[in-house]
Amino acid sequence: STKVLSVSKGGVLKNEAVMAVGEKLRSEARFHVLLARSEVDDEHEFVISDVGAVIDCSGSYGHGNNIGRGGAPALGERALRAYNSGPAMRGQRTAWFDTLPDVNGNDKPAFAS
Repeated sequence: STKVLSVSKGGVLKNEAVMAVGEKLRSEARFHVLLARSEVDDEHEFVISDVGAVIDCSGSYGHGNNIGRGGAPALGERALRAYNSGPAMRGQRTAWFDTLPDVNGNDKPAFAS
């Protein structure tokens, strides 16, 4: 699985260019994202630079945020919830993931055909 460790605004520190009148440095700076990818017994960190936008849909306490305007679900977002009816859920009620499922790991049975 991959997790985001840090997101920053390029070369601008959080206390720099804090939107003074006419200041464009922060709004024009691209994002810098530090990620970690976990595999069996190893974790590799890597960076993606020059990112134009970052959408934080992580929410808190297992309740992911909607990505639509003002926190409402975006068109089609509700229909895209991953309904879990795979072999791991046999005999149990159908459930949906309220966090990003690990389709190659623990949640794989729910997505395998």
